[in-house]
Amino acid sequence: MFDPTAYENFKVILEGSIYDADFEGEIIVANRADIIDMAILSRKYAIDFVLKDDSSIVGSIVIHANLKQLALEILHNNENDAGAYVEIIYRLDQKEEPKQEHLRLYERLLHDDWGGKRNILTDVRNSYQNGVYHSTTIQLMVSFNRLIPETQANDLYELAVCAIQSLKHLISQKNKL
Repeated sequence: MFDPTAYENFKVILEGSIYDADFEGEIIVANRADIIDMAILSRKYAIDFVLKDDSSIVGSIVIHANLKQLALEILHNNENDAGAYVEIIYRLDQKEEPKQEHLRLYERLLHDDWGGKRNILTDVRNSYQNGVYHSTTIQLMVSFNRLIPETQANDLYELAVCAIQSLKHLISQKNKL
């Protein structure tokens, strides 16, 4: 009998949780991707969502597992190494260049929501057309900096709820600026 991997279990939990919130009318699923990279034998699943009333910021939950995790789990039946990496990403586009204090507010908000042990990575990309500034894309990523073990799979239901709540907080903060 085939036993699903931790990655597959995580994917089912997160996908179900996000689609439940979509069904309840709280969010809208904007996109999803289920990618197998044959060159490095890794898997990645991402699901993007926006609030029903405000799509100015896109939230994403991303899970990925590489060959090492899959091999240890499947070939060696090693439950201690069963797991996947999980990241939460928020993206917003704006016409003006962001102020540093606004970026710090977003980061502080995510630290408050996710705890001080999480790394918050901020990526700011400016877009130019014919040498003239056009827009900025800000990406904020909440990283757990570790493999999430399969024993914590049930925590992913709450992770989806928290990801949606953080999206609401970010949009509220953005609208105040």
